[in-house]
Amino acid sequence: MRLSGAVLAGLFFIALVPSCATLVGVEAIPDVDGGSDAALGEDAPGERSLVEQGGEGEAGASCTAPGWGCVPAVPQGWAYELVDQTDTAGCAAGLTTNEVVAAASGSPASCTCTCGVGQEPSCTYGTLTGSIGSMGCGEGTASYDATGKCVTPGGVSPVYLQAAPMTPSGGSCAASVGKSVPLMQETKWRTCGYSGPFDGGCPAGEVCAPVASGLSSCVAVAGNVQCPASYPSSSTVGTGVSDTRSCGVCTCAAPTGVGCSGETLTFYADTGCTSAVETVPIDFSCQQLAGSTYNSYAYAATPGESCGSVAQQPAATGGVSLTGATTLCCAP
Repeated sequence: MRLSGAVLAGLFFIALVPSCATLVGVEAIPDVDGGSDAALGEDAPGERSLVEQGGEGEAGASCTAPGWGCVPAVPQGWAYELVDQTDTAGCAAGLTTNEVVAAASGSPASCTCTCGVGQEPSCTYGTLTGSIGSMGCGEGTASYDATGKCVTPGGVSPVYLQAAPMTPSGGSCAASVGKSVPLMQETKWRTCGYSGPFDGGCPAGEVCAPVASGLSSCVAVAGNVQCPASYPSSSTVGTGVSDTRSCGVCTCAAPTGVGCSGETLTFYADTGCTSAVETVPIDFSCQQLAGSTYNSYAYAATPGESCGSVAQQPAATGGVSLTGATTLCCAP
């Protein structure tokens, strides 16, 4: 039996139940329990839920139900969405709520560089050659291990000894990068996706679809593509944000003030360099010793260097970009 036009118009009346708050322009319907809204699927007589609103649109039908309106036909492969650029409105029942990132930005990282001692110079290495004698320096020479180790066997220390300290070897400065990344700013839009059937009752080239006051009727597809002519307002949004802001490398100049201090040659009575017999400063001067018997000796010196000169300041690198790019095209 074919229904009259008046009966069909009654069947197209629909109640949209918001998920959080009622959308502007979408009417609430009485709750069967006495509340303000009806539960999804518990429709008042003669009404259908948003999911059930679909149909082929019989002749004479019109797209006049609350929460529905005529929009350009949705191109194949695109998804229909209502877009709230304020990210505040709720989505009606039957629509899928989601958030997209419409824009993201952030100032470059602030970068600094400091230089400190990376590796100290070596002052204990190789062989120390001294000028020795029984009446004064210059009568002969003697060689001593200058690696800083405890050396055995022993012997008898010279009466006079004169030697030049070891020249410092090596030494480097290490660079340390300081990084401060400013807060990132994001603009988010809320989307209400619809994947159900569309109704008829609209002019040629249009379909009856969910609409809401203050929300834009749009179509979306993954990637960055050209918008269809019927939905010309284009925006590229993302599902997330990539923040790669950082700092490059910095380098330090060669260390300054590299040197050694406190150079000594100590003779010990035992073989483990614990019981000192006498200590001779190694400072180019001719030193008189006691000519003591020793069983071990060790050379010692304290390295030193200064750092602080930056050769290359670090540059800011990276940036903020959207991930999961999606093309969003809205009707005029």
